[in-house]
Amino acid sequence: MTSIPRPSSRSRSRRALTTAVISAVLATGLGVVPIGSTEPAPAQAADRKNPATAPDAQTAQRTAASTGESVEVLELRTERSTTVANPDGTFTQTESVQPVRTRKDGAWQAIDTTLERRSDGTWAPKAAVSTMSFSGGGDQAFARIEKDGRELALSWPGDLPEPQVDGSTATYANVLPGVDLRLHADAEGFSHILVVKDAKAAANPALTRLERPVRTTSLELSGTQSGTVEARDASGSGVVFEAPKPQMWDSSGPAGDSDTGGVRTQSLTADDTSSADSTPPDGVQVADVAVDVSGGVLALEPDTDLLTGSETTYPVYIDPVVKTANRSAWTMVSSYHSSSEFWKFSDDEGVGRCPANLSFRCSSSSDVKRQFFALPTGAFEDKDIISAEFAVTMVHTYSDSGRTVQLGRVNSSGASAINSGTNWGNQPSLKENLASQSPTNPAGSCTSTNQNVRFNVKSTLQKASTYGWDTTTFRLAAGSESDYSYWKRFCGNANLEVTYNRPPAQSPMGDLRMAPGGNCEYGRATEHYVSAPPKLTAVIRDYDHGDTGGNSERLKAQFRVWWTVGGTPTTTTRPPRTRARWTARGATRQAWRPSPTPWVRICPETARPASPFRRTQ
Repeated sequence: MTSIPRPSSRSRSRRALTTAVISAVLATGLGVVPIGSTEPAPAQAADRKNPATAPDAQTAQRTAASTGESVEVLELRTERSTTVANPDGTFTQTESVQPVRTRKDGAWQAIDTTLERRSDGTWAPKAAVSTMSFSGGGDQAFARIEKDGRELALSWPGDLPEPQVDGSTATYANVLPGVDLRLHADAEGFSHILVVKDAKAAANPALTRLERPVRTTSLELSGTQSGTVEARDASGSGVVFEAPKPQMWDSSGPAGDSDTGGVRTQSLTADDTSSADSTPPDGVQVADVAVDVSGGVLALEPDTDLLTGSETTYPVYIDPVVKTANRSAWTMVSSYHSSSEFWKFSDDEGVGRCPANLSFRCSSSSDVKRQFFALPTGAFEDKDIISAEFAVTMVHTYSDSGRTVQLGRVNSSGASAINSGTNWGNQPSLKENLASQSPTNPAGSCTSTNQNVRFNVKSTLQKASTYGWDTTTFRLAAGSESDYSYWKRFCGNANLEVTYNRPPAQSPMGDLRMAPGGNCEYGRATEHYVSAPPKLTAVIRDYDHGDTGGNSERLKAQFRVWWTVGGTPTTTTRPPRTRARWTARGATRQAWRPSPTPWVRICPETARPASPFRRTQ
């Protein structure tokens, strides 16, 4: 192996490129002569929260090398992904399960779901992934959502009052006697919750079947066997919007209850303002809502036992949700609510056995919860993974002495293993446990940048790179699901932070040379036969490390020499006059180019290499 200095400004090529000419001498035993080496320049720590920016990867690499700080590559920025070039020539990509920004008016803006009044009288979030609007009152559609020209609009069968707007929530009072309609915007969609305030309101026959006219543009709306709703592109390209099976819940969780056995306490009040989120809180009664989609109508049929039951605590919330479909996703499953979905839950959820001995928020003394996260990993295909971490925010832990939480990978075929219909009863099975942590440092809230529990997933990401997994799905589970002390709460804000390097380019035939014998050529092997052990030379090119100042990149080469005896390739003693073949491949760090170059024929007298590949030292 050898260390290759960066080209000077006079010799820079149009493409960032480091080239190493690496040789091996074929002696009688086809041994490989060591080549001198130098360690590469170490990576320097840099602030990745607010890095400098550059328009493309090559400019970012040059700037990072000259300043010693990481530089973001703007052409690789997406709603969920941030990629920086590091001073040592590597890249670090942070892939978030939740969107952290959106494109608006030709520029990237941070997600902001605060509702603002528009000129047409409707209300809309300031910056969300999909275009949304809520009614300003009257007989117009109460909610619209649009993505790339495909729109879904829901209407109320009657005039709506002007809404009361608070942050991301618009409330339309008394759309039925004693019933409010509450719309809540988030980054990817909205929920439309009916708040049934008391038993008198719940007895209204209009609540037995709630029909909402639906209008679509370039979409086909349908229900699924699992009770979810999908809005598919009319051209057949896939799901654009999705809605998990609707749920309803009451307010039976006691006001002011808290997880007093842990580092952080959480209060759950039973007042009307506590349930703007799209998933039921702990400790309440939950039931599924039947859904029917036909004839341009979305019909909901609430569970009458919960709606009007003698043990029901009001208000009752009936909550359909509409989300933008994408490869990134997260969900929670509950053993007690085994047929209920908690798709893309808001804020935080539990992991482990809910501690009913200390908290009335638990639905059962044996309710066990797990979380799943699906993250795109296709961008890492054919990359050398230097480091990789799965990170998520913990906001509560039952025990301050540390109890393990395990991160695993679940079975899938390279696509997401979870969807809006995932629940405890059909959750994906565990493929392998990856890592465990015993955190005791809860955060105060869920944000896009305060992940405080990290797991090493380098080996998993290298598998994703090698096998080209489009999506990798992870599972969080308690180290013990029978012991209350392992209970924790995590946010739905997980991300992957992956530092990678790209392997060198595959050497073309013309970059392989023998002395004697000359350059290798397709279809002209007989012109390059030799009778004495030749010196083999390969040119190894690395496009990640060209114009990067004085840094050095360590390039390695492997030369493979073999022959065929009795129709079987071998590297044992070569019979006289048997034609030998050879090839070479290059690497940076540990990333060997997966596909060696085509073989080349040579003809030395004897050959006894120790193994098919001999690596330069």
